[in-house]
Order: sequence, then C-alpha cells, then structure tokens
Amino acid sequence: MIPAPTTIDHPLTLTAVVDRAEGVHAGKEVVSCRPDGTVARTTMGACALRARRLATVLAGLGIGVGDRVATLLWNQAEHLEVFFAVPAMGAVLHALDPCLPADQLADIVGAAGDRIIIVDDSLLGAFSGFRRGHGLEQVIVVSHGWPVRAGMLDYEAEIATASPMDWPVLDEKQPAALSYSSRGDERPTGTSYSHRALMLNTLTVALADELRVSVHDTLLPVLPMFHANALGLPYAAALIGARLVLPGPRKDPVVLLNLLAAERVTAAVGDPAAWVAVLAALDVVPRRWDLRGLDRLIVVGSMMTSSAFAGYGRHGLRISQAWGMTEPIAEAGIRR
Repeated sequence: MIPAPTTIDHPLTLTAVVDRAEGVHAGKEVVSCRPDGTVARTTMGACALRARRLATVLAGLGIGVGDRVATLLWNQAEHLEVFFAVPAMGAVLHALDPCLPADQLADIVGAAGDRIIIVDDSLLGAFSGFRRGHGLEQVIVVSHGWPVRAGMLDYEAEIATASPMDWPVLDEKQPAALSYSSRGDERPTGTSYSHRALMLNTLTVALADELRVSVHDTLLPVLPMFHANALGLPYAAALIGARLVLPGPRKDPVVLLNLLAAERVTAAVGDPAAWVAVLAALDVVPRRWDLRGLDRLIVVGSMMTSSAFAGYGRHGLRISQAWGMTEPIAEAGIRR
C-alpha cells in the first residue's frame, strides 16, 4: 500500500509561492507607480529571479535563518522581490510603516533586532529620523536614478552581479514575517507569522466567499504592504497568477482612479479613507474615468458608511466590506 501524502511531506512554506510565480506565472505583469508618477512594468518571473539574486546578496552580508530584514518601501516591485526573497531564504521579513513617528520606529527596530534594512530613496528622510542608536549592519537603497549615499549599498548594483540562490528546505513552522502595531501611547507589540500561517492566509484570500481573487483578475492593493503584509494579497497574486498593480507612494484619489482605468483593474482593496476620497473625486467628475472593467472594490478595516455604499451604487460600481479584527477591538475599548 502506498501511504497518503501528508503536510510533513509537503510543508506549507512561501517557497512554493515564489516557485509558482517563477515557473507557472512567469509572464504575468507587475505594474509599479514610481514616486515621480511614472509607471514601470516587469513580470512575476523577473521578480522571482531577482528575489533569488537578492537572497544571495543578503546571505553574503551575513543574513541567515531567523535573521530580521527590515523594509522601508512602498507598494512597488522591489518590495515584492523582498517579500519573495527574505522568507524563502529562511530569514524574517519586517515591513516598517514609514508613517509612524520616528521614536516609535526606533523602538520597533530595536525590539525586532533588525540587522539589515532595505529603503526606497524617497524614504531616506524618514529613515534618518530613527537610524541613530541602532545596530543596523547594512542599509540597501532602492534608488530611482540618484547616486546612493556613501556607506550604503545600491540595490540594483548588488543584485546585478549576484548568482540566483537555490531555496533551502524550510520548516513550515519557521517564522517568515514580523509585524508591529501600536495604539496611542502604548508600546508597540509584535506579531510573528509562520510560513504555514501565511500560506493558509494566501490560500484563503482566493476562496470564492473571501476576496475571490483569481488568475483572471488584475489586482490593485491600495492597502500598504507594510500593513499586515497587505493581507497577503501580493502572495495570493503570485500564487494564482493575478496581474498585479502596485500604486507606490502616491495614493491620492485621482492617481488611484487613473490606475484603475488605465490598467483595467478588476479588483482593488483599500481602507475606508481611500475609498471615500475616490468616491468624492468620482462625484465631481463622474464620466472622466472608464471603470467598466472594475468588478469590485473591497473595504478592509473599519466599516464604511451606508451613504458611501449608496454613492458607489450611483456610479454603477460594486463595493463590499471585509471584516478587520483590530478596529472592532479598538472601538470596544479592549486592550490586548
């Protein structure tokens, strides 16, 4: 008798996501809006290959299993590459929120024990506010045509000459990512996500009764990748082969509407503030954007008002509410 396969034989690790992006969905497009407003295009396959090169660079800098690698990046292709590389090599991804005050970021980086940070050059100002006093061993900068400062490493130059890493075999219970959150004057608290947890979340995102993201979608996550890993949407897109549109730092409603229309986005996920602002722009110039390809807008976090739902209905657009756990806890005044 042949024994049935078990999860021990096939561990649920994010390596499978990267392999699938590279092997099955290599040609799927990844679109990024740069800080200067230009649009850059690459593919899932290119991102996965560059992730292998990045992993080799990080290993050469001393990063090994369990080591923390921080990011200070927008929703951009390079962030997707880091999302692939760091967990797949056995290290721990720690995406920082650049909107947090410098003192909170300093506390978070210290508590996490981050060894290396990867920073977009548009966020070097935010980084300088909390850099001092930390044992960060290296700073890698994603540059957009500007010279990288002395003492920092150039992201493109480093991966250009690196050999692609063969992913190691990982335990699904290993930590893959780390996230910190804070509320008011409370000390930030960290949450560690295992490979298994993130894989299960990735699979759940694609369920018909959840976010219903499929290979036929063009997905735009307005929700930042530093916010709970954007609910796992980047990994879900890579796993199932959805085309991915990343809005970068510019999230004003006109920019978002231009992307939704120009890239023929079918599904977009964001918080109430983003969708209320988009609705206001639509109300001012309702016929400016062709959104006939947009199948659904998804709200995450706190509840949208009934008037906002009705407002989208006036424009012939469907918007649905996804439930977020932290907001109801906050509204109830419950401390964790």
